[in-house]
Amino acid sequence: KDPEILTSVEHQELVLLTCIEELSSYVAACRKVAVPQMWVGSSIMLAFDCRAKVSREALSRGSPSDVARMHIFDWERSELNTPNHHANLPAKSKARRQAQWERYCAGLAKLLFECCALYFGRFWHTPKCFSLALWDKDTYSTDDFIGSCVVPVGVMYERTEAIRDSLGHPVRSGVFTTRESKLEFTIAKTLTIPPNSRLEFPWVVRVEKAIQLPRMDYTSEADSYVEVKGHPECDKDFSAALKAASKCQARRMLHDHSHQSCLHIDSSEPFWGEEFQFATLKHEARVDFLRAVSVALDVSTGEKEAERLFSGPKDERWKEFAQRCFPDAKVEDDQPSRIMQSFPEDDPLRLLHVGDWMVRIGQTRDLVFILFFLARIRIEVERDRDVLINFCEAFCNVKPTHSWVSEVRHAIQALQKATDRAHRDTLKLLLQVAKTEMEMHWLTYTLQRAGDSEFLTWKGKPIAEEARKSNARRSKALSILPDGPAAEAKETLSKKKWKNGGGLSARPSMVVAECESPAKRVAAATRIITYALHTEDLAMRRLAAAANNALEDELKFRGTEKAMTRRRFTVPSGGCKYAPTPGKEAMIFDAFAPEVFADFRRSACGITDTELLEELADDVRPLQSVATNSKSGELFLRSATGRFIVKTLSDGEAMMLMEILPRYIQHHEGDLPSLLGRYFGLYCLSMGSGQAYRYIAVMRSVFDTPQPLIATYDLKGCEYHREADALEAVRKDKDWIADGRHLDIPPEDARTLLEAHRRDCEFLASFNVFDYSIIIGISHFDIHATACNGAWVSKDKQGCFFIGIVDFLAKH
Repeated sequence: KDPEILTSVEHQELVLLTCIEELSSYVAACRKVAVPQMWVGSSIMLAFDCRAKVSREALSRGSPSDVARMHIFDWERSELNTPNHHANLPAKSKARRQAQWERYCAGLAKLLFECCALYFGRFWHTPKCFSLALWDKDTYSTDDFIGSCVVPVGVMYERTEAIRDSLGHPVRSGVFTTRESKLEFTIAKTLTIPPNSRLEFPWVVRVEKAIQLPRMDYTSEADSYVEVKGHPECDKDFSAALKAASKCQARRMLHDHSHQSCLHIDSSEPFWGEEFQFATLKHEARVDFLRAVSVALDVSTGEKEAERLFSGPKDERWKEFAQRCFPDAKVEDDQPSRIMQSFPEDDPLRLLHVGDWMVRIGQTRDLVFILFFLARIRIEVERDRDVLINFCEAFCNVKPTHSWVSEVRHAIQALQKATDRAHRDTLKLLLQVAKTEMEMHWLTYTLQRAGDSEFLTWKGKPIAEEARKSNARRSKALSILPDGPAAEAKETLSKKKWKNGGGLSARPSMVVAECESPAKRVAAATRIITYALHTEDLAMRRLAAAANNALEDELKFRGTEKAMTRRRFTVPSGGCKYAPTPGKEAMIFDAFAPEVFADFRRSACGITDTELLEELADDVRPLQSVATNSKSGELFLRSATGRFIVKTLSDGEAMMLMEILPRYIQHHEGDLPSLLGRYFGLYCLSMGSGQAYRYIAVMRSVFDTPQPLIATYDLKGCEYHREADALEAVRKDKDWIADGRHLDIPPEDARTLLEAHRRDCEFLASFNVFDYSIIIGISHFDIHATACNGAWVSKDKQGCFFIGIVDFLAKH
């Protein structure tokens, strides 16, 4: 408000102009370099203080470095090539330096062009209308377009406008009862600019809030932000052009040179309350920009030439601009050399993303190749001959005219002889065929998804930026799926809230790499792992249902078979649709037999997926560290209600659990009781930040009860060193005797308990395990106690005991 201080829009204009002048001078200097340079990895930085209060004296242009600066850094792998040194180089080295220098100059010219196009788009023309576009942020795919409002300039008003899609139809939310989505905003001339300013015709657009935004994601409300842009056309002309444009063109018309609001997470009625300032460059002030462009092009540039270069589609103009900046250099198309990633045949999350994209574009028949890779990860095609034959037949039906069909049909005949060699050869053949058929899909997918910043850094392998391709809304992608497993996925994924106000937002409150303690890292990682495995299973069934629907149920694969597998998952640093963000670093974890553990949890313990999610995947109620008297140094955490325990295991304990797992599950089948602790998951987690990996186990708490415990004991059946310290809450064998405790339960329950203990001991002895603990929790009797897991009611019905065998994974 101080008239001697530049307004925000004046500060923006001056910073951008200073950057253009600095870059133009640098382009002119590079053009004069006598021989090509080898500046590998060097970077250009444009820096300014966005909160600085710049005095109006800066308009004198006396010291532009006070407003913005350009720095060149990262010279470790660079060399200074002199004419004498270059003359003595072999022809191959000269060619390599020439190619590197041309790429560097093209990149520099592209950066200058982007700055000039942004400056031209924001300040050159007086806006006649404003567009306010709403987007749903997707961390792993292109942002979804929600809708926009196009309003004319010339009237100061505060209004609530209906949000419309690219065809001009009102956007509505809800399924059965639909309501119009609206945006509340203000456009006014409340900004005062002094006469000596470089700008004129100021406007202020204030975005207040949105009302009844549609749900754009499967598991949460929209993660919305607003882009505000001024246009030189009137509102009617711009709306007509928007309707006539393709989806990609419409996205650029709304996005290029726009102002962006902050991101509002998981809300159908987000509130922003942000202001955006607009103004037009005075005609006499254009000379500074034209002078800077003239320096870069080494030729006088007028307004008409600037209009031709910097208006319209950028892809058609930047190459001409770069070629004029460096006439002797060979400027490539806007397709810089890219490190194309190999097809992610062993990455389940990435495969699911590719499969979801194929559903969106209507390539559902080719999903059979994605499902083959997923079945291979789950070793289903390796251990089941019928599944492999079914995939062979599906391959032939999807591509009946391809050259490899005859080989696959011969492989089917060989498989029917049930030889191991035929199985291996057929698996190898199908793997090669699937890779070949997915090559073009993968190339198209990477090009269309390269505009997403998190995607660019997947596993640290950069992918060049491309023009974004607009996506169909996720709700539409779900709507084309058939009934069956997909209906179950839709029902599960459409739930809005979890109990106690918690939620499964895509951006957790704590992240793995930034947690200051190992316990908090394990807690954050457990939440991500639980959520990722749940959504992976739903997505697998959804893709299988879509493929079976497209193939008229010829493919029998359902993605529900259970196998003793070890699957590796990589969650990118920004998260993705199937997993929350782990923070600044990607998170890698291995899941051991996840389907086997999940089926055991459901069938033997009656714990549903939703119950597990509410306990372990709720960022509002994270896992809490538990202090124990364990001498192993392992970490113990409990869920908010105490139903589940998460603990770290040593390498030997983890391998022991996998060794006994098949018989361990059989041991719990039937109606015979068991005191052994129930394990529901085993994972191997990379702790990040240079730390080693840790094995994590999820198990049901022996004390799974809402009743408070009056005493807990850890018994091993001996008295040597078995006395708790004064500060230990869990007491031991000597304390049990000193306290006069005994299991005063009815005779029938006592016989059942002894039989369960005998069966458990025989089971553990078969694996040479004899070191374990019996933990006992004592609680007052309650009418609900008998319904709790492991509750043994005393004879006098005044108390009850919770008994379980734990720490039985040490083999001797």
